[in-house]
Amino acid sequence: MKIAVIIRGQPRQYSAGSKLLKHFLTDRFPEVEFSTHVYSWTSSTPSTAGILGDTMPYFHRKETLYNQLKNSFNPTTLHVEPDNTHYRDIVYPLAERLPRSFLSDDVVTRAGLLYWKTSQILAHYRGQSQLAEHCMTSGYKPDYIVDTRSDMSLYGILDSLYKFKEHLNTNPDDVVAPILYSWSNTLATGDNYYIYSLPTLLKLSQRDSINRYNSSYKHDIKAHKALIEHNIYNSHTLYPLMCFKDMNIITPESINAELPYSRLHSAKLENCLVDKDTSIQSYYSIMDKIPHNDTRTRNVTSDVYLRLYNKLYSSRNPDNS
Repeated sequence: MKIAVIIRGQPRQYSAGSKLLKHFLTDRFPEVEFSTHVYSWTSSTPSTAGILGDTMPYFHRKETLYNQLKNSFNPTTLHVEPDNTHYRDIVYPLAERLPRSFLSDDVVTRAGLLYWKTSQILAHYRGQSQLAEHCMTSGYKPDYIVDTRSDMSLYGILDSLYKFKEHLNTNPDDVVAPILYSWSNTLATGDNYYIYSLPTLLKLSQRDSINRYNSSYKHDIKAHKALIEHNIYNSHTLYPLMCFKDMNIITPESINAELPYSRLHSAKLENCLVDKDTSIQSYYSIMDKIPHNDTRTRNVTSDVYLRLYNKLYSSRNPDNS
């Protein structure tokens, strides 16, 4: 069995995440052939529920981060993109086209909110395109894809891994999400991971990421406005709308499978990993030993979006000056 793992978005807790990914998933089952594919922005900051906090993101140097991710994940494919490229070329132009009532009357604030709430979506698109290109040029054919983030630790269970394969072989249009729920009568998902088939990957990647992104705001603008109106404009509602629209989203439980997960809040993993310890109890004890960062929602300062604009609306790669 072949499984491709996409790691996309901000490189949050990538050092700890890569160790746990290998320990509890990709190195755990020698009978499964895993390949890892990383698409990363250069910004890194704790999540604050879709709201940019009062401090700017930390911006890694592209070359340094590339080498660190390469050493951490040993990926089959790897791409690192500075945040200014999608802010300047995609997000800000969209903010200028959208009506003044969308998110904010001020275009700089609107661009900042779009950047913060949809960068993960753009990374998802581009991570998919990166893997699809690799499959088409190399002939690689994974049985399915596990699409996740660097700050997510997944605990593989061999029987369930095969159940995902069996289900997607006969239901290639299904997408597995960890959680499904209704939020203000709107479909929402857990954004911890998604599992889908190679045909789904190739189908979704037929259009480039910019086209997919802009098309959603062109054809589904009413749905976007409704999410804003109900104050639920975040990745949990945007993934079903922008990434898996009109697809059948299911949970692992619906096919009698499971993929336990935890989210990392700190990269402090010193002396926590035990090479031969693979019990789920030890998995959660490891997670408990990781001190949490301060991730509480913070007030947004009046100039944070302007500072973000000054940092990212530039041809110069962002740094921390």
